[in-house]
Amino acid sequence: MTIPTQDLRKNLQFWSLHCSITALPSFLMAGVFLELFQSVFSVLAMLTGVLIFILGYSLVSTFVPTLNNRNSLFSRALAIALKLRIAVTVLGLLALCLPILFLLHPDYYAGLFAKALLESAYSLVSQSSYYDLAQSNDFLAILLWTLTEGVILSFLLIFVSFFCLILVNRRQNRVLPFTTSQPSNNPLSERSP
Repeated sequence: MTIPTQDLRKNLQFWSLHCSITALPSFLMAGVFLELFQSVFSVLAMLTGVLIFILGYSLVSTFVPTLNNRNSLFSRALAIALKLRIAVTVLGLLALCLPILFLLHPDYYAGLFAKALLESAYSLVSQSSYYDLAQSNDFLAILLWTLTEGVILSFLLIFVSFFCLILVNRRQNRVLPFTTSQPSNNPLSERSP
């Protein structure tokens, strides 16, 4: 198996730009409001988490044929979802002027859910009643928090991509790749009785 270096390089460039931009709201929320910028380890952990996603997305989009083909239905649906994600990110960055607007941003809820999930898991494992992830100043804990939030946001992106796939498919009147029926060319079949 040969490594498609040109595709990998293009995907690394794309995902580096995309992940860096879309990680900014979470990065700023955690850094400013949770005061994680006060700890070098916390900042390095968050940056490491973003780098892991850049590498992961780059590898997946390079080696999964459907995603590497820019003309495929899945790839086009993902492109639409990514544009929506960039728009949400830009709106989130504009919300820096009014921090209350972060309550409308999906990164806020993904971060809260990831934090609650990890703190609950830590409490179960350590038999401790309370653990504050934001105050831990622990590289691994902040990295896990960043990765967990990224996975939650990735699932959200897949969910949005799925609906974009349906819309793109409907516009093209194509059959979805995971269905077996063919579209009907009979105009009478579209009428309801």
